Amino acid sequence: MNRVRAFVRGWALALCACGDGGGDGGEVEQVVDSLAGFCTATFTADHELVDGFGDVVLHVAAGDSFLLASLTSSPELVYRTATGVTTLDLGDAPVDAPCLAEGAALTSELAAFTDVQVFADETFAEVVCTIDQFAHAPYDGFGYGAVGGGYQIILGGAFCDLEEGYVRQSTVTLGTTRHVSVAIVPLYRPA
Repeated sequence: MNRVRAFVRGWALALCACGDGGGDGGEVEQVVDSLAGFCTATFTADHELVDGFGDVVLHVAAGDSFLLASLTSSPELVYRTATGVTTLDLGDAPVDAPCLAEGAALTSELAAFTDVQVFADETFAEVVCTIDQFAHAPYDGFGYGAVGGGYQIILGGAFCDLEEGYVRQSTVTLGTTRHVSVAIVPLYRPA
C-alpha cells in the first residue's frame, strides 16, 4: 500500500505543471453531511499549506474543517473543488484532529468524491459500474496504478462487487500547480 501511495504521489508530482493561476471557480463545502461521521482536522489558526516546491497551494482560516485521508506518519487532508479532489500533506498545520491521537480506534472505508464511472479495461470503452458521489463502503484492499489517461484501481469489492477496474484521470488546480485528482479516497472514522 505504501508503495502504491508513493508511486501515485511521485506520478502526480511528475504530472504537475505550472498554470496561469485560475482555480476551481469558487469554494466547495469540504465536509458534507453524508461524510460527516469521518475523521476531520479543524484548523485552530490561519495557515498556508505548501507543495513540494514550497509554493502556497491553499490558504485556510481558523475553523475550516477538512476530511482526513491518511492517518500515517504523514497525515493528509482531502481538498474538494468543483472539478475534483486531491489530498494535501497536513505537515505541521495547527489542527484539532482527535483521530490523530495515539491509540485512536478507527475503521476505514472508501469514499467516492464525484460520480465515478468504472471501466472494464484501460481502453475506457465499456462502463461496468457507476459509483454515486459520496457513496462509501468498507473494503478489503485498495490501490491505484497509473495507465494512459487514468488509473487501474483496486476496489476490494467495496463498490459494485468489483475487485478492480479503471477510472479516468482529472486534475485539480491549486494556486499555480495542477494536481492529479483521485476520485476515490480511503477515509477513517472513530470505531
